[in-house]
Amino acid sequence: SDVCSSDLGNNCPLSGMMLKESGIRDEHHCMVIGFEDKNGNMRIANADYQIHPGDKMWIAGNHDELVKLKKMLFS
Repeated sequence: SDVCSSDLGNNCPLSGMMLKESGIRDEHHCMVIGFEDKNGNMRIANADYQIHPGDKMWIAGNHDELVKLKKMLFS
């Protein structure tokens, strides 16, 4: 497994969703470890976390699934 981070922009299709609604685990087979806000504060991921533009999402998964997920986040 690999770990990567993604800075979520204003056009992120997941913005405003709760983590449990995002499909990251079920559709992309990846696990969100946590979120880092604009001030560098880390928050452990939980299913009820609402995803915000400007968050940095820390994700674990196999390399190919992470690549696909990042393409979806930035398409």
